[in-house]
Amino acid sequence: MMPVFLALACAAPHLDALECACDAATAHGARRCEGGACGPCLCLPLMAVAPDPPYDATFSVGPRDRLDWPAIDAALRAGSVRIDFGPGTYPERLDVLRTDLGPHRLLLDGGHHAAVVPGILTPYDDIRRSRITVRGFEVTGSRDKGIYWRAGDEVILEDNVVHDNRGTPAINLEYANRTGLPSTSFVVRNNHVFNQPGECIYIGGSEGEDVDAHASVEIVNNLVHNCWNGWDSKHDAINVKDRIGRVTVARNVVFETHWGIEVASPGWIANNLVFDTQSNGLHLNDQWGTGLSGLTVVDTVVLRAGEHGARVGADRLGAEGIVFSGFTVQGSAEGGAVWAGESGVSASLDRIVLADNEVGLDGWGTVTLDVAACQVHGNELDDDRSADGAASGCDHERPGFGDLENPAGPDQTFFTDDDPWLVAGGAALPVDP
Repeated sequence: MMPVFLALACAAPHLDALECACDAATAHGARRCEGGACGPCLCLPLMAVAPDPPYDATFSVGPRDRLDWPAIDAALRAGSVRIDFGPGTYPERLDVLRTDLGPHRLLLDGGHHAAVVPGILTPYDDIRRSRITVRGFEVTGSRDKGIYWRAGDEVILEDNVVHDNRGTPAINLEYANRTGLPSTSFVVRNNHVFNQPGECIYIGGSEGEDVDAHASVEIVNNLVHNCWNGWDSKHDAINVKDRIGRVTVARNVVFETHWGIEVASPGWIANNLVFDTQSNGLHLNDQWGTGLSGLTVVDTVVLRAGEHGARVGADRLGAEGIVFSGFTVQGSAEGGAVWAGESGVSASLDRIVLADNEVGLDGWGTVTLDVAACQVHGNELDDDRSADGAASGCDHERPGFGDLENPAGPDQTFFTDDDPWLVAGGAALPVDP
């Protein structure tokens, strides 16, 4: 009998990561580990947000209590409602069953991660669950996704720690075409998402259908890492799909994933730090929807991408008027910034630093690049291969990087003045959006 061999698909080797103790009230922290040895705690400070106004009614629950949704709905008809979850491990997932459609906000508060729940999900019926804030939970041990939202307007998911849930994605807004309920104002901010067997943050669009998707999505100031799937490539840190009206992806720290940030809608991508991805740091594509025309990338840094620092794919619908202003790429295994423009792409590039990549600028198809201030150094091919040789006049001096193996700098805090990727003429420190 001939022996039978099974071929197993495995993800590339990567470092593990653990949550660690920054000041829980002001920052999220992660510690990178390899072979049982762990590095220092790296901290992402929380972005300041406006304080809540007083709530008209408050409920308190503990691990053994069930929420009385009819009573909560009745209270919401009269005013805003806050539900405080006491500390402890809750045996059942939190199902968000609000049916009141009125104007008042509902806050579900996990008490600075003291309440540990195995999932926070809205049901799969096509009902909007709107004007809800989910704050301060540790979400782990779910048999399905970590936090799942079917549909809803003015939803805020903030300051949650979401990890080690069995389903994918860890945080998910459903495709609008599947529900017929496009959402307006869906905000994911100040969360720590990690150790996810699949996608981490995933915003569904319209799957190529000629219908509007969500009107406004903001993914801001999240620490996202170690999103892995050993069987395929569906393990991105942040994935925003097509036909979304306004997209903001800003001030996020992303590492140890397949793609770092994937976006398929026009929007504003600013002040992000992406490092040690298996494939592209930024993956921007026009396969579905209305294309990428008008997309803006500002003050974003990609370090040690497994393939490209950024890949802009305008293969189907075209992409005109793209802007990269402040973009630093170091150590990509392939291109620093790559343009695939079979359907036509035009972009302006300013304050660009491309160092130690295989190629600085690369591209094919119908590509027009207008390059202003730029610096290239140490690439195997410093002269670019873009369609029009747009970077031929770049400065070739070595950028003044610090120790890029420690992207948070000596103070171990992201987005402070000692960050080693800060170089003259390149990406700047973020400001609160």
